[in-house]
Amino acid sequence: MRTVLLLGTVLCLASCDTSKQELATTQANLTEVTKERDDLKSKVASLQEDLNNTKTQLAQTKNASPSAGAVAARTPDVKTAVDANAKSSKAKHGHKS
Repeated sequence: MRTVLLLGTVLCLASCDTSKQELATTQANLTEVTKERDDLKSKVASLQEDLNNTKTQLAQTKNASPSAGAVAARTPDVKTAVDANAKSSKAKHGHKS
């Protein structure tokens, strides 16, 4: 009976030792993942700040320059100009098939 009890105690301690190794490995993994998470959070915060600064600069640039619609109205459409030029050249020379 003592042998069985002794053997049971040894097996229990051996399994606890394995659990301790797993626990230590898991804690190390948790520490590493937590550090990565914190690094990523700081990167996100930095990128968010950059985005907000860029949005502010864009808004200031839009307010400082004429509106995009006014610029588009003053700039002739290149495709329309090319199409008009092509139509006028066909009218002059005729179409030969």
